[in-house]
Order: sequence, then structure tokens, then C-alpha cells
Amino acid sequence: ILSLRPFFKGVKLIPFGAKAPRKISDMLSTGGIAMSERSSWPLIGTEQEIIWVPGVKRAEFGRTQKSIDSIRLSYARL
Repeated sequence: ILSLRPFFKGVKLIPFGAKAPRKISDMLSTGGIAMSERSSWPLIGTEQEIIWVPGVKRAEFGRTQKSIDSIRLSYARL
């Protein structure tokens, strides 16, 4: 089950292709997301893991195998 939740300080994820976790706040900063927008920035995840920060990064946790069907998720800011 996937959930949509707001950003909160201290949350981390392991970026796709990386081995160590990074703070999502650092990724939002690097991604050009203004401080005023961060508290309402959506995070997609499971109960235990954040798997995608829309428009910024996806997590290693969400990697799929070539032999497995996948779901395409997209995000559009309205």
C-alpha cells in the first residue's frame, strides 16, 4: 500500500543508485524547492519507507526488476 504524506524534518531515504541514506530536506534544497513550500511537499511511501519525492528523487527501495511489471507514477503541481 502506498501513502501520500507531507514532508517533515529528519526523514531520510536512500537515493536510487546510492548505498547511504540522505536527508530529504537536503534533497529538497538541492532540487530548488523553496523553504516555504517544503512543509506541503508530498512524499510517497510505504508504512516504513519513503520511496519517492516527486520532482526531486526516487529511492533505491523502489527499484524494480526487468522481469516485473511496474506502475508508472507521475506528479503534476497544480
